[in-house]
Amino acid sequence: LEKVLMRSNSLLCKLYFRIVKLMLMLAILNHFIACFWYLVGTSDPSGWVYTHSYNWSDVSPSWKYAWLYFTSLHWSLSQFSSTMEVFPQNVRERLFSVTVLFTALVAFSALLSNMTEAMIQLQTEQKRRKQQITALCEYLHERAISGELSATLKHAIDARQPVRARLEQEQTLLALLPRNLLMDLHLETH
Repeated sequence: LEKVLMRSNSLLCKLYFRIVKLMLMLAILNHFIACFWYLVGTSDPSGWVYTHSYNWSDVSPSWKYAWLYFTSLHWSLSQFSSTMEVFPQNVRERLFSVTVLFTALVAFSALLSNMTEAMIQLQTEQKRRKQQITALCEYLHERAISGELSATLKHAIDARQPVRARLEQEQTLLALLPRNLLMDLHLETH
């Protein structure tokens, strides 16, 4: 995932990718917690798997295991935010549950912090881009640049923005223009 991210030129793409990566990490963490919760639940006849008696006579074994997996996954996800009807039934399950709760507290806090930071960066970048476009429009209007050249300039900036995304953050939109368009703008301005 990091190699794919390194090839991207767009800051917005990188931020979206970072958010998706965080969500995938959370999903993988919950998968492993769910698997261990099922393992702990089956390790003792008094475990949650056996105490929640369901009528499995009408259900195929694959559906039974799928239902148990999704119950485990639901339990794992609920440790990050809420509760559910499956509770620890013995000391081993209680110990595992407390360990997961502490882990979930730390992991969820870190995830929330990273997601918030990524969202703020995304909003900041979008705001900066909008401010630059507004400043360009004001510049073109103040200098009475023709509509045709204005449209050409805006189109050229939109076309080159992804190519030049690695440039300095403070770089203006005009610096993204090809030399010939900059000369046209300079001629029409003066």
